[in-house]
Amino acid sequence: AAQDDGARELDPLGFGILAHEALRLLKKHPALEDVEKIRGLLLTELDRLARQRFGSRPSMAILVQLESLRQRLGAAAGILAAAVRDGWRIISAEETFEAELDGMRLRARLDRIDRHVEDGRIRILDYKTADAGEDPGPTHYQPRKHKWLDLQLPLYRYLYERSHPKTVVSAGYFNLPKAVTDTRIAEFQFQARDGTDLFPASVAAAQEVIAAIRARLFWPPVAQPADQDGFALIFAGDPPLIGKVSSP
Repeated sequence: AAQDDGARELDPLGFGILAHEALRLLKKHPALEDVEKIRGLLLTELDRLARQRFGSRPSMAILVQLESLRQRLGAAAGILAAAVRDGWRIISAEETFEAELDGMRLRARLDRIDRHVEDGRIRILDYKTADAGEDPGPTHYQPRKHKWLDLQLPLYRYLYERSHPKTVVSAGYFNLPKAVTDTRIAEFQFQARDGTDLFPASVAAAQEVIAAIRARLFWPPVAQPADQDGFALIFAGDPPLIGKVSSP
């Protein structure tokens, strides 16, 4: 395989891609719950990918980044093992799903899908490698204003349910932050504190966005954070619906 030993430093997207590629290996070991074995598999795969991509003499900057990723994957091993002990089994990695909503085609590649061995419920997880871990609640929804800031996880659920009806689906982030003690799975709570099911409202918000796009209404713009994860929801259609959306 070709080697790219000229790269001096990984940008956030490249860092995230490398993490995703290493974690994809776990699909081959869905029932593995030994922390050390999981850690060994992930770190060995990371070393293989690094040699393939950067050669035998990567820059000092890349060596530092690889060490940071090693620490994050090492911490993730404990969370992954606990998930297996809790009954979760990975069934899909980096799989693309497509569906239509109000005549617009939506497409996304889902990082990880788990199924629970006891009741068959599904959990969709999006790997996040930003330095600071994220809580999907405030990044998606402002309850006091009843305002949607991001529809990524609700639409992941929508896409999966279109091809798997009558399935109980949850979605969340698998945070792999710089502070490895904060490594965790954080699920988005589709049920509000007052008992309201937020999922129908999220789909309605997406429908409002689609209607606005068809009407050529693109104001006000939504600022994109500089460190936004490179694996945000991707939509393909005519015209496209972007992952960072809010209801009018």
